[in-house]
Amino acid sequence: MRKLIAGAAGAAVAVAGLVALAGPAAAETASTATITKPTTGYLWPTKDSAAVYTGLVADQQVTALCFTDRGDEVDGNPYWFRISKTAKPDGNTAFVSKDAISVGSTELPNCFPNGN
Repeated sequence: MRKLIAGAAGAAVAVAGLVALAGPAAAETASTATITKPTTGYLWPTKDSAAVYTGLVADQQVTALCFTDRGDEVDGNPYWFRISKTAKPDGNTAFVSKDAISVGSTELPNCFPNGN
């Protein structure tokens, strides 16, 4: 029983960390972005991770929260953007590869500033 509780607590901390990343500090540096072609948003910057947003379509407006250059390469590019489908992140965020998004700002923070 203790292992189950510890595992659940660890999962809660992990989820809280993801939500915290999309919290007020991230919203202050967010940028309007546009999906450029049909795509999926993933939990991590790799198409091998779980889908969070499916059915993203060309010309759909989203909010870019941060970027990483440590994602799986898509068309030779390792850049991915963490996005929210709402202007004020509601806790659901996903990564979209650079080949499927146009981001208005070049001042976004790095999602993993310590190289994690």
